[in-house]
Amino acid sequence: FNYELELRIPIFSGFALNLGGSRLKSIGEGTIDFEQSGGIQSESHFLRNDVTIYPFKIGFSYMFHLPFFSNLSIGIGGGRLIIFSKYETSERYDLDFPDQGEEFNYWYERSNTYNSEALGLYAAATLEYELFKFMAIVLEAEQKWAKIDGFKGPYSFKDFDGKDESGKASLYFYESNQWGLGNYYSILMGHKDRPDTEDIRNVRQGELNLSGHSFKVGIRFIF
Repeated sequence: FNYELELRIPIFSGFALNLGGSRLKSIGEGTIDFEQSGGIQSESHFLRNDVTIYPFKIGFSYMFHLPFFSNLSIGIGGGRLIIFSKYETSERYDLDFPDQGEEFNYWYERSNTYNSEALGLYAAATLEYELFKFMAIVLEAEQKWAKIDGFKGPYSFKDFDGKDESGKASLYFYESNQWGLGNYYSILMGHKDRPDTEDIRNVRQGELNLSGHSFKVGIRFIF
């Protein structure tokens, strides 16, 4: 669910210029814990993903009143999407285990902030019922076509061994068999350079697909 504001500027006989914008946000986080029987070894992996999208709309619409229902109007519209996006990730991994009578803790922390922009398209069908002279209820179905790639931004990495790195990375998707288990697993991760090793395949830029449909209910104020 999200909120959207749109300004409809009449041009001529039902035709109008439409300017709109919204903010989409999605956060997901969780921790994976593992403890070997007997308490010999324990692992914990915290992951967090935070996506924020700002889509702005520039388009045109045409509305017309139904002849037998003077308060009811239907319309169509469409135009361009200008999209700004931010994708933030963070993780912390801890491994505790004994070795030769001593307790060891292996850990690392990684964080990335990616930004990207893209253009898309939208089309909408609108049903509008005028309650009063200056207010109407609006129902709208909208279809978007938009994909965002080219994510880049700063990263940082620290671990138990004193390693402390920072710089800029690009977001890549690929399949990895890095543990030599015979199966390839999907990876979405930032790298300074395009990954290219024998144990990975299908390397491409990380992508966010915003294409899809939505249904909206709102109020229109008529000035």
